[in-house]
Amino acid sequence: MATEVMFIKVRIYRRTMTLDPRRLKGQADFPPFAELPESDDFDWGNAWIGHDQKESLGTGRDYGQWLMAATPEFATAARARWPHLIEILSETDAAAFYADRCSCHDAEILVDHDVVASIDAMVRLEAAGVKAVPTAAEQAFRTAALDPSTEARGIRTNTKKTLAGLLTDRGTTAKRDVATTPLASPPAGWRPGEGR
Repeated sequence: MATEVMFIKVRIYRRTMTLDPRRLKGQADFPPFAELPESDDFDWGNAWIGHDQKESLGTGRDYGQWLMAATPEFATAARARWPHLIEILSETDAAAFYADRCSCHDAEILVDHDVVASIDAMVRLEAAGVKAVPTAAEQAFRTAALDPSTEARGIRTNTKKTLAGLLTDRGTTAKRDVATTPLASPPAGWRPGEGR
């Protein structure tokens, strides 16, 4: 059974000061998700989907906006705890953010250059008469390797280019009927990078 997830967009600022000696100045200031009781059985390996590659709120890739797929319980608890840092996104808004910001630089077609170069070398040897005509199995391998719609090594379609493809690869589905909840105003006296 596929796991049902909700999408949250997390604002992450660059830490400008810290009172905790274990948290270094200049690093990304992530919300302390481990404080939430819902994080105990949370699948962190599949949680982080991508980050905003176009605009950061500081310098470097660790700052800015990150997209997460979380259980509905975790998403609502995180939003309640940090409403000024976490937005809950509808599936449509999450897919748009993923396409426009997270996977915007990813290739639609993935090429395994070793396999393609090997096929090219074999074809050249056959054309020069050095190698015999390929067997049916070799020809079937070449056809599959050069067809982007197959899963064979060679040329493949990047299934993780879209959010729907990424969710399918991970075996998750999006929770339906979720409305986008925008960021709330930060608490009085709060400044980015000075803790939560």
